[in-house]
Amino acid sequence: MKRLILAFVGCALFCAAESRDARTIILVRHGEKASQTGDTKLSEKGLARALALAESLRDIHLQKIYVSQFLRTQETAAPIAKLQGLRVETMSAG
Repeated sequence: MKRLILAFVGCALFCAAESRDARTIILVRHGEKASQTGDTKLSEKGLARALALAESLRDIHLQKIYVSQFLRTQETAAPIAKLQGLRVETMSAG
């Protein structure tokens, strides 16, 4: 059985190295930020992109969602996590 994992920027290498089982990893960059400084939330455009991502992945059964500690990655993951009833796992980007 193929296992699908949605990973947001900052943790793809960890996810790939987690196990030798066959997996598919979908790596997604966060949506557009509201500001270019600091740990900022998503802009309106970024939020729209996060919703579009959730809709495009609606029929793909995900098993895990990993995000970095940054607000922008968490907000990007929130719609698909809610849609699929998954808990988002936060990992340090460092």
